Amino acid sequence: MADYDPEIDDPYFNRAGAPITENVVIDERFDISDDGSRLAISVTMTDPVTLPEPVTIVQHLALLGETQHRFDCVRDDEGGL
Repeated sequence: MADYDPEIDDPYFNRAGAPITENVVIDERFDISDDGSRLAISVTMTDPVTLPEPVTIVQHLALLGETQHRFDCVRDDEGGL
């Protein structure tokens, strides 16, 4: 899981023009299936200024013969990854 306040230089959440502000918080989660054949990516955006509630997008990708390894994110003293 990665939970961070990114430096986003695009003021829009999507191509339709839904705005986001510097208050946006993005929570990303990457999960590999037990058999290693699928990667699930979940992204939740929270922006108290422009979104009435958090928005979550989930995408599933097939891993076609690619080796994936576990990586544990560690925060630095300033809260970054």
